[in-house]
Amino acid sequence: MGQTEAAPGPSGAQQLKNFRENMKAARRRADGMTQTDLANAMNARGHVFRQQTVQKIESGDRSLQFDEAAEIADILGLPLDRLTQGSSAVESLSDIYGHAAALAEASGKARAFVEQWLDLQANIPAYLRLAAGVDAKRELTERDREVFEEAVSALQRWAAIDSADALLAQLQLAHRLPRHDEQRGG
Repeated sequence: MGQTEAAPGPSGAQQLKNFRENMKAARRRADGMTQTDLANAMNARGHVFRQQTVQKIESGDRSLQFDEAAEIADILGLPLDRLTQGSSAVESLSDIYGHAAALAEASGKARAFVEQWLDLQANIPAYLRLAAGVDAKRELTERDREVFEEAVSALQRWAAIDSADALLAQLQLAHRLPRHDEQRGG
């Protein structure tokens, strides 16, 4: 049985060209990072960089040391080998990182919503006690009493929600019920 040889990768010159192109594209995708921003990040890591240094690296007018390339890749949040491949690999990885960031942001918003929901849910008994105390001070008509009991029942159903599925079902039910002003003929 013969062994399959791996296809040769890009030459060293092609890898350097890919790195320069991908570095520029990835820098621009990294929240609009400027050449000055990248130079400042490199300075913070002990390199002596200016905006012109980054510009010259990107244009091919300055040589690039391996440790500089590794630091730049790290700053851009990409593996060094991805920056040396064709641009489609870097674009795909950048897209994945972008989607991951969007997912993390959405997750944070969902967490905040759930925390607000739990806070509201914890306060429903106090709202019910307040409503019962206010309504006990005046004479209720039969229709007022029915509406109040329906409201109490609805609040109790909302208070019992303990899962996303139950919340969704309750929201769907709420959209099918007539509004309060429709019940009164208003």
